[in-house]
Amino acid sequence: MRNCPSCGREHADSAAFCAGCGTRFDGAAPAPVPSGGYVAPPPASPSGGGKALASLIIGIASLLAWCLPCVGIPLSITGLVLGILDLKSPKRGMAIAGIALCSLGLLVSLVNAALGAYMGATGQLFK
Repeated sequence: MRNCPSCGREHADSAAFCAGCGTRFDGAAPAPVPSGGYVAPPPASPSGGGKALASLIIGIASLLAWCLPCVGIPLSITGLVLGILDLKSPKRGMAIAGIALCSLGLLVSLVNAALGAYMGATGQLFK
C-alpha cells in the first residue's frame, strides 16, 4: 500500500491514479476527476422569439377583446411587456408587430372604458 502524495489517501501499489484527487502516481498530470454522473445540459439555442410570438398573438386577441375593457386592458399590457422584452431577439419584426397591435388594443380599450364611465356617470348608458 502507498499513500497519495497530494491528498494522503491510501492505495494499492498497482494503482495508477489516486481515487480521491486524481493525481497520477508516476508524476504526470492528474487524471480528470469524475463528475459523479452529472452531465451539463447543452447551451440554450439562440433561436428565441417565443415572447415575440406570444406578443403578436396577444395583440390580435386584445383587438378582439377591446369591447370588454376589464379583459382588453390587462391583455394589451401583457402583450406590450412580452414584445418589449423580446425586441433584441432574431424575431424583432414579430415583436414590433405585437407591440403595435397591443398598443392599438390598449388605446381602444381605454377609450371604450372612458366612454362607458362617462355614459354611466351621466345616465346615458341605460336609457
